[in-house]
Amino acid sequence: MSFTLSSRDKKNIGWARIFVIAAAGLLIITLTILSVYWLSTRDKLNAELIAPGINNPVTVKFDANAIPHINANNIEEAWYTLGFLHATERPWQMEFNRRLASGKLSEILGPETVGVDKFIRTLGIRRAAEKQFENYPIEYKRQIQSYVEGVNAGFARLGWALPAEFMILGAKPGTWGPADSVAWSLMMALDLGGNWHKEFLRLELSKTLDTDRIWQVLPPYPGETAPTSVNFAKMYRDLGVFKSNGPTGNQTSNLNKDFLRFLPGGFEGVGSNNWVLSGDKTISGKPLLANDPHLALTSPAIWYFAHIEAPKLQVIGATVPGIPGVVLGRNKNIAWGFTNTDPDVQDLYIEALDEKNPARYQTPNGFANFVLREETILVKGKESVRFLARETRHGPVISDAYDRAQQLIDTSRYAISMRWTALDDANQTLVAGFLMNQAQNIEEFKGALKHYYAPMQNVVMADKEGQIAYRAAGVAPKRSKGHGLFGSAPALGWDKQYDWGPYLSLDQLPKDNNPSKGWIATANQRVHAANDPNPLTADWHMPYRQNRIETLLQSQEKHDLASMKAMQADALSLSAIDLLPLLQQANSNHKYASDAKGLIASFNGNMSIDSAGATIYNAWAHQLTRLLFEDKLGKSFATEYGKRDR
Repeated sequence: MSFTLSSRDKKNIGWARIFVIAAAGLLIITLTILSVYWLSTRDKLNAELIAPGINNPVTVKFDANAIPHINANNIEEAWYTLGFLHATERPWQMEFNRRLASGKLSEILGPETVGVDKFIRTLGIRRAAEKQFENYPIEYKRQIQSYVEGVNAGFARLGWALPAEFMILGAKPGTWGPADSVAWSLMMALDLGGNWHKEFLRLELSKTLDTDRIWQVLPPYPGETAPTSVNFAKMYRDLGVFKSNGPTGNQTSNLNKDFLRFLPGGFEGVGSNNWVLSGDKTISGKPLLANDPHLALTSPAIWYFAHIEAPKLQVIGATVPGIPGVVLGRNKNIAWGFTNTDPDVQDLYIEALDEKNPARYQTPNGFANFVLREETILVKGKESVRFLARETRHGPVISDAYDRAQQLIDTSRYAISMRWTALDDANQTLVAGFLMNQAQNIEEFKGALKHYYAPMQNVVMADKEGQIAYRAAGVAPKRSKGHGLFGSAPALGWDKQYDWGPYLSLDQLPKDNNPSKGWIATANQRVHAANDPNPLTADWHMPYRQNRIETLLQSQEKHDLASMKAMQADALSLSAIDLLPLLQQANSNHKYASDAKGLIASFNGNMSIDSAGATIYNAWAHQLTRLLFEDKLGKSFATEYGKRDR
């Protein structure tokens, strides 16, 4: 068979060839550009670092696990190098966090983040950080400044080949300052200090439930009574705190969904564990320490592991991009681990406005003027947002920047302010971090913790001499159980009895040294006796994880690395065991009910990833929670329980 192409067909084929050649050329150019971009962003730091901010070469070597090992001639150059690595390895994370802590996300992300910017500006995170840094001793100012210079040198090194997030948003890394490092420590404190969420929830529930029912929904710690006898639900209603009507549950949930996605704090369903054993309880005769800080999953991770050596500094462990120092880890003499104490260091106050002049609010001594601060939020692609941030004698007025509060209270008569320890000018938590890293023995380490401010942490520690110890590190207001509201619900701002006095002294905080049982463990449970005269909060986490850790610690006379790893990987849920009888008694006419019952019959509470019984249990517990609470709690349930889906 043969055929002849027409001139038109020949012309079309010619154009097709040109198109194919052009497409191939475009593909080659694109691949070339991407290759150059990829090569430009590849790690080239496994060498000596020589930079304008340091006087001597610093050696940086990455091991098989991509952990950098820094060897510097002095501490300042060590922190400079850590800042350099943070900036070059985690530039977008640091830029995002800098903007989050400064209330400047909307400059690059647009109107979606105006709510969180407004809230952070209202809290005054960056302003508080600036004041706190000014009070730092000069020695530690220099160390923070060295880290900052390293960060900015790392940003500069990136050149044009910025990570994809910058390219997509058309942004560049900003200048990192000392207050940015301090501010990110405050954001970590905000993330780990969620008491104000619990107070607000009790206020919100008070609109529709009586106080007794609220204590059923949010019960006291096992074996304890409610921390206050005040009928706060009736008190709020009698005062006319609430709006006469408000949005539906779904509307309120939607108002705060995006807000909560960015804002740290108030995240439910997570917890941390740590424990330390003396040499009497280990096969080696040396102490063993384990730590699982179960913070929320992020990409990239919150932690950045590093090993840092310099004269008087030999430390390895988890660092946080944005902050100089190893937060969790060990040096040659000491190891330490943290869990969140979660004390009540945040109090909400209902402030009564002057009916004749809403620029004033009621105090025990008459009316006072709000402190006003004008803020401007630049918004990508939109007009700037300007607003007045108000402060009372207690602290920032958060109801001005929290939609959920504005939908709940009568804002023509009341406002809600917050007092929070982390915002105090005296906060110098980073000083504690520097001293911890350099401590040569356990007594020096305890001394370093005296400078620790916020967020309060359960610190377990061990040294090579065999000592083990525990400290609740941080500051907390002194409270008396049964007196007033005990910080469990928003207080009346004009009533002097709710004002804070001096903080608890170091001697009044929980502590332990070389206990006779040979071990110390914490898992966000109550860390002092029920009758302790200096209680830290009424909102402890349930003690299930702590009880499981104690059982495992006591299950054998001596432990080693293998048994410690097995404990960390343990997935048995004691709370599931408590509820299993209810699940096993449940009836269903579903076609797969008999199969499910068979799986549940063999389920022992172990939440292993391959357990069908665990999957059924969790689905059942989820639906049971909804059936029990959703109709009764309405918008509060939609918002609070939804935090578990973040």
